[in-house]
Amino acid sequence: MTDDYKRSQLRRMQRLAIAVVLVMLALFLISTAWQQSAPWLRWLRAFSEAGVAGAMADWYAVVALFRRPFGLPIPHTAIIPKNKDRIAESVGAFIETHFLTAENVVEKLGRFDLAATMSAWLSEPANSGDLADALCDLIPPTLATVEDEEVKAFLVRMIASQFDSLDFVVIANRLMTTITEQDRSRVLLARILLWLQDWVSENRGAIKAKFGQVSRYTPGFLDTYIVNRFVDGISALLREAAENPNHEIWLEVDRAVAEMREKLTESPDFRTQIGAIARETLGALGRSDFVATLWADLKRDIIADLSSEPSQIRTKVAAGFMRLGATLTGDPHVRHKMNAWWLAAIKNALPRVRPAIGRWIADIVKSWDAEEITRKLETEIGTDLQYIRLNGALVGGFIGLVLYAVSLWSP
Repeated sequence: MTDDYKRSQLRRMQRLAIAVVLVMLALFLISTAWQQSAPWLRWLRAFSEAGVAGAMADWYAVVALFRRPFGLPIPHTAIIPKNKDRIAESVGAFIETHFLTAENVVEKLGRFDLAATMSAWLSEPANSGDLADALCDLIPPTLATVEDEEVKAFLVRMIASQFDSLDFVVIANRLMTTITEQDRSRVLLARILLWLQDWVSENRGAIKAKFGQVSRYTPGFLDTYIVNRFVDGISALLREAAENPNHEIWLEVDRAVAEMREKLTESPDFRTQIGAIARETLGALGRSDFVATLWADLKRDIIADLSSEPSQIRTKVAAGFMRLGATLTGDPHVRHKMNAWWLAAIKNALPRVRPAIGRWIADIVKSWDAEEITRKLETEIGTDLQYIRLNGALVGGFIGLVLYAVSLWSP
């Protein structure tokens, strides 16, 4: 129900309560005026007189909750607006003490199979897509609030903090091991050679320009001929070596790697030199604009992808959620463990966060405007309170009848 509907209901009940009081008052006046000629009207007078008194008393009680009756500074009126902060503390303490106990929360949540519900929900492509969109929509505004200089400084500090903990000699030795032992089929190095071949071919013009600068006295057609033959020969050599794992170039690579590993093992000076070169290289990398450029490119690419249709990031995130749902659906043991885990986590965390939740609720209520909260509470419960006024008129009337009867029977 909307607030407008609740307020209209409140006004209707207020008018009804007022009408009952007016009827009681009219009955009182009529019965008082005619009771001498019609003695039975004394019973009606007793009923209506007590009914008016009861209705007015209950009207005062109801109004005193929200405001001062007739605007008069009567003590202990306008109870809710005057005691808003105390009520806020009481509400927060009541919820903290009686609702947010570990027993209540865990007992209620234990009946709810969250893992099964979540798995069924995530298994629906539309739901996973909506969740992925909701999360991805947060990324651009979040990135917009991040200062690029702060990110660069953070990355530089992170890189620098890792320098001393890295053993570059061990890293180099493992790299050599990968090249010589774990890449026996030459797949990794073959890809490197193919990449070099593509690079040489694509930069044919740059090589020619550099050759022309060094060989100033040869004609251009000759430079072109020589460079083309050189590039074609290098490309052919690299491709042949990449396609032939028994090519003689691999013997040279193995020999060079073996010499490098031997120096790493037997030469302390060489190990020190390798470590110093690596640290200097990484240090220069951190001090350069590379980190800032890398972050700027990454940030731009992420925002561009999220703005495009279709978005690879959104698609992958949605697919990840669907895989999670499918995994949970097909594995009851995992669902059981997940439910047990999050119930245990709530049970352990609740005693620590419960006071904070109580204070949070109290602070929210305290922050509300006194008139606003009074108006909202009156809208919510005022309709029910009008029944108190109606009951007061009727109950008061019957009490008046009883008292009148007692007065007649008493000696």
